[in-house]
Amino acid sequence: MSATAIPATAIPLPQPSGRPVADGILHRAFRERALRAVDELVTALSDAELGLAIAQSDDLRVLWEALHADAVHARVEPPGSDALDQRAWVRRRRKLLRAEGGTLGATEIAELLGISRQAVDKRRRAGQLLAVNTGRRGYRYPVWQLTQGGALTGLELVLDALGRFDPWIRFSFFLQPHPALGEDGRRPLDLLREGDVEPVLGAARTLGEQGGM
Repeated sequence: MSATAIPATAIPLPQPSGRPVADGILHRAFRERALRAVDELVTALSDAELGLAIAQSDDLRVLWEALHADAVHARVEPPGSDALDQRAWVRRRRKLLRAEGGTLGATEIAELLGISRQAVDKRRRAGQLLAVNTGRRGYRYPVWQLTQGGALTGLELVLDALGRFDPWIRFSFFLQPHPALGEDGRRPLDLLREGDVEPVLGAARTLGEQGGM
């Protein structure tokens, strides 16, 4: 983060939102904890970091900027923490969700396959379709696993070989080059699209034997 200070004249003053303030038990508890956290932020941030935060266009962006300051990371991440790896994995998951045509929900997948949504859910649970749980958006199904004739050839066999792994790891397996598939950077998905299932199945089984990516 840049340490450039923000001139005082460039700092927008907060204006009343005019919105009613929620006052339930959980609201009050959250507000109390959040205000204590803000007090810690004020203590932790440098003048330059505070200036960058205050210069944001709305209150949520002020908090977002402050929470991503280097000083905050230094305080909330214990020595040896893998938080940096976690943030990198979040970015990687977003990239996976956008790759090769993106993802669709169960309803859209059902329409493409000409089956019911319940049948799509059943195929997911049976390991015949790949889906990842994205929280509020529910299960998302990568578009690349479908063809005009249905599921990609060999998909179910490969998913079965990867069955012990988290769905996100299975997702990643299909989209990254694998050394067992040659030195030209070919991915499992590339071979499956050509109908070449055995090398991909072998790579998936090797992965299962190794117990990790």
